[in-house]
Amino acid sequence: FEKSGDLLEDNQVTSVLEEIRVPRRLPDPLGIFRSIFYHWAIVMRSKFDLLVLPHHTQVICLLAFRSFLESSQTGCDPHALIAQVGTGEGKSMIIAALAIYVVVALGKKAHVVVDDETLLERDFWTFKSLFDAFTVPVSN
Repeated sequence: FEKSGDLLEDNQVTSVLEEIRVPRRLPDPLGIFRSIFYHWAIVMRSKFDLLVLPHHTQVICLLAFRSFLESSQTGCDPHALIAQVGTGEGKSMIIAALAIYVVVALGKKAHVVVDDETLLERDFWTFKSLFDAFTVPVSN
């Protein structure tokens, strides 16, 4: 039994990234989140040499928040939305993607407040390249 270091060959990874980047149908139900997921995968691949794809919880949560944030434009005005995301399901990525969405798609400012100094430092440097890809200004 020979151990292989890679689960996917480079051409397979490139193929998966292309599937993420290009919508299969229009209008694209993921909208800007498709681009965020693609750039996130590129950032994680360059940083950790891993192919990181969005968790289904992340996708559903972001689509629910998008619907909530856009609902005031349709005349429906819900007052609150809460998402419960389990350990290891990507809360940090959801927050980063949501901040990008608010700034880029809605043209508003986003402030992310974190009460854990370790997570703040980790997430700032992990997501800085993603924010840079969308020219979203950041500071810690």
